[in-house]
Amino acid sequence: MNTNNNLLTMTELFSRSWQEMTNRFGPFFILAFIGTALNWLFSLIFVHFYVNMQSASFLILPLTLILSLIVSLLMTSALTLYICKRANTINEALRIGFPRILRLFLGGIIIGLAMMLVSSILVGTMIAMMMLTKNSLVMGFVVFCSISVILAVMLTITTYCLFLPYRLVLTNEPMFQCFRSSFALVKGYFWKTCGYLVLLSLIMGAVTVLGQLVLMIFSFISSLVLPSFFQTLLSFLWVPIQATLAVFFQVFTLALYLDRNTAGIDISSQQDSTPSLEGQAEQ
Repeated sequence: MNTNNNLLTMTELFSRSWQEMTNRFGPFFILAFIGTALNWLFSLIFVHFYVNMQSASFLILPLTLILSLIVSLLMTSALTLYICKRANTINEALRIGFPRILRLFLGGIIIGLAMMLVSSILVGTMIAMMMLTKNSLVMGFVVFCSISVILAVMLTITTYCLFLPYRLVLTNEPMFQCFRSSFALVKGYFWKTCGYLVLLSLIMGAVTVLGQLVLMIFSFISSLVLPSFFQTLLSFLWVPIQATLAVFFQVFTLALYLDRNTAGIDISSQQDSTPSLEGQAEQ
């Protein structure tokens, strides 16, 4: 077991994550691929109805959004359970993970409301300050500072709630105790955790931009010689890339969570026995 002063370094975390991905990439990828492929299918269904039956699109949009949300939450829950060896098969991970969807949804709602409340207050303050001055330079400075503060607050909330999904899935703690546990796991390591989150976002963003650029080039070329049906199939090539990115993000953040969770950090009176990744203490 780690101690508070002996947490894994970034190199060790990436090494452990890579080892876990290479050892069990197949089932990880299948779980992520199922969710990503279904969301891709839902988007195609909406586009089809929007183009051909616009009168029905206002009904299809909320339906596809709800289905996409359910699939995304189930993928997160099942993948978490399988990575942490709480489930031995993909079917078992999906079966056990399904009841956790509501907890993940409510947790996301609370975070979203908190972000909206803070953003509304800051935007209201910005508008009030802009109304008090007619100097364009001051107004520009106020807008810049307000946007910077909003982004900083959102990043702070996201960082402190980074481990919330894993507490919601892997423990039976009450909802607000899960928030407290996630906060406790980040407290004292905020800048390190935030740095990991930003680094992961930059890596995934760079891969996403590069991948989308390549697909746009292929799509443009194919549009000159292939019918639209084949262009739709070509867009499916992005699905396995997106699934791989989802696996990478979740394996790394789970490795970080498990490292903190087994480091003797006091997170709650109800400690869970979360099994670890390869090489960490097993349940």
